[in-house]
Amino acid sequence: MLSNTQTTIRLDANSRMLGRPLTESTSIRLIAVAVAAASLMICVVRSLDGKLWLDELYTGYLLAAPSLPHLWQAIVWGIDGNPPLYLTAAWLVVHATAQIFSWVAVLRWLNVVLAIAALAALFRASRRFVSADTSLMAILLFVALNHDVPYLVLELRAYAAYFFLAAVSILLHLRLMEKGRGRSMLSS
Repeated sequence: MLSNTQTTIRLDANSRMLGRPLTESTSIRLIAVAVAAASLMICVVRSLDGKLWLDELYTGYLLAAPSLPHLWQAIVWGIDGNPPLYLTAAWLVVHATAQIFSWVAVLRWLNVVLAIAALAALFRASRRFVSADTSLMAILLFVALNHDVPYLVLELRAYAAYFFLAAVSILLHLRLMEKGRGRSMLSS
C-alpha cells in the first residue's frame, strides 16, 4: 500500500510491530541495528580467547579474592589501578555467575552491556535535537568510525563504566534543562 509520505510493506498478518505497520524506514533501522549488534558480538566473541595485558591479569588476580574484605585489602595496597567501585562490582558479577564461564568473558560481556546502555543514552539525548533516523545514523557512525568504542568494550578496565556514566550524565543534564515539562527524570 503506497501513501504520499512513506511506503508501507505488508508481508503478512504478522508484519506489525507494536501495533503499527512495518514501514520501510523501520525495516532499515532494524537492519542497521541488527548489523551493528552482530558486528559487536562477532568482535567480542573473537576477542575472548585473546591474550591479556598485564594490568588485566592484575584485575583477574584481584577478582580471584575469596571475599570482598580480601579484595578491598588488595585495593588498599594498590595492586590495580581500577577504581574500587568498579572492582567491587566486577567481583560481585564474576562471583555471582556460574563457574563454567570465564571471568574474562563475563567482564567483557558486562562492558558490552554498559557500552550499549551508554549508546542508548546518547541516542535518547540526541533525539532532543534531531530525528530518530538521524540520531540512529549518528550513533552507528560514532561506533563504526571511532576506534575507541571497541577498545573500551574489550579492555577489562573501567572505561565502559566511565563511558556509561558520562552518557547518562549528558542525558540527565538535558532533562534537567527541560525541567519545565513536568516529567520524571528517568521517564521517556
